[in-house]
Amino acid sequence: MAYSDFTVTTGASINAGHQNANMINARFMVNGTNSTAAPASDENLKDLRTDVDTNTTNIATNNNASTGLYRNAIINPIDENMVDQYGNTGTTASHGQYQIDRWQALLDAVSPTTFTKGTDYIKLSTTATATGELALAQSIEDVNYNRLDDQEITISALVTSNNANCRILARTGSSNYASSNTHTGGGGEELLQMTFTYSGSSDRLAIHIGISSSTRGLVSIVSGDYIQFKNVQTTLGDTVLPYQPRQYSEELALCQRYAWEETTVISNGFIGWAMANSSTQARFALKLPFGFRGVPNSLSMQANEWEFALEGSPSLPIDGITGIEVATSGSSYAVILLNNSGASLSTGAMYQFRGRVASGHTIFVSKEL
Repeated sequence: MAYSDFTVTTGASINAGHQNANMINARFMVNGTNSTAAPASDENLKDLRTDVDTNTTNIATNNNASTGLYRNAIINPIDENMVDQYGNTGTTASHGQYQIDRWQALLDAVSPTTFTKGTDYIKLSTTATATGELALAQSIEDVNYNRLDDQEITISALVTSNNANCRILARTGSSNYASSNTHTGGGGEELLQMTFTYSGSSDRLAIHIGISSSTRGLVSIVSGDYIQFKNVQTTLGDTVLPYQPRQYSEELALCQRYAWEETTVISNGFIGWAMANSSTQARFALKLPFGFRGVPNSLSMQANEWEFALEGSPSLPIDGITGIEVATSGSSYAVILLNNSGASLSTGAMYQFRGRVASGHTIFVSKEL
């Protein structure tokens, strides 16, 4: 074990710290002798040992609360390991639409607005001039924010904007907001941060990053205005700690509680079996990922990229999807209805459900907040 040696004079104090809050080892010497062997009658030395014990406890507490996966309540906090199952970069955003995993556009009177994903950032930019709102928001699930009840929380992000009303808002109720400092609007990257105490009586916790007033009121926005951010994090206490990214696999697993895609990239790629319940429709039980949040409220697939196949018969295109017929909260399956408008299915027959063309095939389900 490595030590750092200090020379202590009467009345002196020592604070030992490390930027990353890792383990700290210190050895205190009196005339070349380890402090633990010093005479107990030395009151100064006893006080020093008491201070060290107290600060060691504080360091351990800080480690438990502010490091590792448990530290950041934001899922997909935007860095080089960000997850993007939606694939909306370069497209026109719409109010309420999820642009990327866990981040939803909040747009008022600012259309058209374009969403862009960079290497380690996301961005909204508009060509509209209006009194409005331009923001991206993440709602934190109650199972994650309940642990924050009655605690002091600091929220921070690296933000770039050309509008001086760009800020972070924490929404803790239907109309309760706490605000960070505002961006200067100079177009450079700035650290925005805020500290507040989250009340256990609040019924929600959502983080908004964008252009609005401190109470989410509408403000002046002109053509060319934008917001761009990365490294969003929550920490306990009033200090912004060094940003800690998760591994991509960890981030993906967290995101797949809310949105998930099933993909096969080869022609005739087999997904599973579907049973025809009529001449125009078949039921397919889609296996959901472990820990999916509940009954999917959105399901999509590209028509005519999939097909029904029955041995000895021509394959039949799947040209639409009715939606989810049966699923229960916490279920590992969702039964979806696949359509063939040609009325060519044999009721009761089992069909292969597989990819039809050589390009990628995707079924996408979501249960976002």
